[in-house]
Amino acid sequence: MDSKHLEELTKTIAERNGTTPEAVRREMEAARNSAWDTDDSSARGRQKVLFPAGKPQLSEFLEVIAKEIKKA
Repeated sequence: MDSKHLEELTKTIAERNGTTPEAVRREMEAARNSAWDTDDSSARGRQKVLFPAGKPQLSEFLEVIAKEIKKA
């Protein structure tokens, strides 16, 4: 997901929820950080498979997770 698409996404979510794009992005980053900092060994193993280079940027995280959800 490129930065323009991420910007449009956060703007749309913000408008639908009566908040700012900045607040949406902060919440998305907090969710990514929380997921990344889990003690769940199964989740940690999946992270290593999906993100072998380590903690991803928010745009990469959202893109990969969206693809995984579509597969399910």
